[in-house]
Amino acid sequence: MANRFDEVLAYLHARVNEPISLEKLLTDCSISKRTFYNYVKTMREDSNCEIEIKNGQVRLIQADWVGFEEEIPQGYEARRSYYLRKGLILQQELEVDELLDYLAISQATLHSDIIRIRKEIRPYHVRFAERKGRLVFLGNYHDLKNLTRQMICQENGDGQSMLSSGSLAELFPNLDVPGIREIILNEFSAENTFMDEYSTINLLVHILISTNQEMNGIVPKSCNAETFQVSETIGRICHQIEQRYGFSFSQSSKVRFSLIAETRAVNAQLEEVTIKHPEILSMVDQIFNQLLDLYSIDLSDPAFIRSFTLHLDAMMTRLESGVVVDNPLFGLIRQSSPITFDLAVYTASLISARTGFILSESEVGYLALHLGTRIEEMRSIRSRLLAAIVCPEYYVYPSGIRQIPELYQNDLYIKNICTSFDDLDPDENLDLIICTVYPAKLERRERVLKVSLFLNLNDRQKITDAILEIRRDRQLIQTRQVVMNLFSRDLFFKDCVFESREEAIHFLCEKMAARGFVEEEFESTVLERERISPTDFGRLAIPHPADYSSLQTAASVCILKEPLFWSRNRISIIILLGISRNDFMQFEDLFSSIVSIAQSSENINALAGTSNYEEFIDRFLKLMSTQS
Repeated sequence: MANRFDEVLAYLHARVNEPISLEKLLTDCSISKRTFYNYVKTMREDSNCEIEIKNGQVRLIQADWVGFEEEIPQGYEARRSYYLRKGLILQQELEVDELLDYLAISQATLHSDIIRIRKEIRPYHVRFAERKGRLVFLGNYHDLKNLTRQMICQENGDGQSMLSSGSLAELFPNLDVPGIREIILNEFSAENTFMDEYSTINLLVHILISTNQEMNGIVPKSCNAETFQVSETIGRICHQIEQRYGFSFSQSSKVRFSLIAETRAVNAQLEEVTIKHPEILSMVDQIFNQLLDLYSIDLSDPAFIRSFTLHLDAMMTRLESGVVVDNPLFGLIRQSSPITFDLAVYTASLISARTGFILSESEVGYLALHLGTRIEEMRSIRSRLLAAIVCPEYYVYPSGIRQIPELYQNDLYIKNICTSFDDLDPDENLDLIICTVYPAKLERRERVLKVSLFLNLNDRQKITDAILEIRRDRQLIQTRQVVMNLFSRDLFFKDCVFESREEAIHFLCEKMAARGFVEEEFESTVLERERISPTDFGRLAIPHPADYSSLQTAASVCILKEPLFWSRNRISIIILLGISRNDFMQFEDLFSSIVSIAQSSENINALAGTSNYEEFIDRFLKLMSTQS
């Protein structure tokens, strides 16, 4: 009896605080109603458990478990997340009195939280203001959206994201997530096919969801599954999982796994895949466009579009058939990535508006898993170099080169591993190709680095050096783009003569205003900034306003014929800066570099000695490169 009792208790704990059909529970646990009520008696003797039985529904209420609606954030980080999600993501005004009561904090603690958040969000030009007993986030459309985007990316990159190491195992505690992932990788490796991180996690999430559902009797209805071929690799993966957990995947699920896996090697057009609900195509477009417009999150990737569309197609079939998915993971999903979950709630509202169906929390949880997959991939690619490995013997010998994905996981996103350069996608814009043999001919822009099959210490150093060099080159390219956007030929002046700094500022501001880069009051704000603290650094002056309210980021350069006394120094070059709020972060780095350049008279002589705009830009970029 003890073993069966423990099984029933574990079954309820996996669905804590969620109502379960008594009939379903008896069937799933293979017990009689009398036996179950005997178990209930024992459970109620446990002070940590309460069993509620009402209207044919059973619910386990655990004393030390707190539902998400009632869970009170503890500590500053949890409260910060609560303020930002409610006030920024959900656009709600936060009642101060209600906050104090709900969070059980003092007025002093709330005031301290507000000060810390204001300091944190200041670079985004968003204010956390108190108005008539309410806290609100204030800023223009673009600034609020930029802060929202940063929040989403931070949530999916802080080690606690929905798809971070170990988090999927927490979301699916009843499944051996590392074991299933290993099955996927081993089977594709046996076919000499490499699965990159995104493709692996994408397929893994679909398999985990289907396994969790079908083990509990939620079987998707066929969507023309008989017209598609299940790949042999997917067939072997499914067979091993079925053997391990004692159930059988539906043909429909196997077909979907095959279609998702195909996107790894072939980005086939979605229209070529028969789906039961063609109207989903336009719905996916609407969802992605809305998320891009509101949150600046670009989900438009061919592989993700395909897998997400297939998920929605299966979901529509469930909704039309009245099939309710049981997702005991809902709470954990919402807890692990609350912001991504809010995006899923918004997505669910768009789906409901289009279809008339109200999505359950379980369906919203599954949407969050899919969205989190793509957001995690976007964050990962942004932070690492995109690379490929070309090695004819990669799948033949267990050589040292196989260690590269793990050794450089923080620096390289390995997009492809293949045995020939011919297998590389010519349209893939890679940063680095690591190979064991040089190609006979390769007309690509990527850096190609040859290493030995055994990956010795010298090879590892070569890869590290290449990563550093590519990052430096990338930084230089970005710097050049910023400089070229900042300076223009029409705002470059040579051999100017002024009687005072006010005259020089008036001349340059007038030229900027004539181009429509700044408004008329720009000059007065520059002069006010000079009165507070002059902006001459050695022989270079960098006048600019105290705020960042220019209509467009631009700079006006003036090389003087004769030195002009500014405030403390006689200057030879003036660079008037007008910075818009959207370019604030770039301005900080650029300003620091310009100030560093100004510390050397040799640098100023080089710039002052230029005869035209092109020569000035060329020398300026060379000096900038020495500052990075």
